[in-house]
Amino acid sequence: MATLPWTLGCLALSPRNPTSVKYRKILAGAFFGTLIPLLYFFIQHKVHKVPGAYTTYAFFEWSLVLLDVAFDAVTAMDFEGFELVVKDVRGTSRGYVQWLPK
Repeated sequence: MATLPWTLGCLALSPRNPTSVKYRKILAGAFFGTLIPLLYFFIQHKVHKVPGAYTTYAFFEWSLVLLDVAFDAVTAMDFEGFELVVKDVRGTSRGYVQWLPK
């Protein structure tokens, strides 16, 4: 239900990384384009009782899931220049633990 505002917000507010914006636009277009055949096959299944329509509908439904995950995974491109460091600033660490691999 909130996919449209989320998608538009991500496209408008994401960092100006041309590669990630390009992939987001492609994936968003594919996501919303998939809704048309999804609805068509759902109606074929529910109203017209066409054999095999629900199977095709299910494939389109799963493609929506994968497209949504791929859209969100593009965020990794926005963070490729960041580095996260965990550091003991108090000196409470005992250092190297013997049973852990180096």
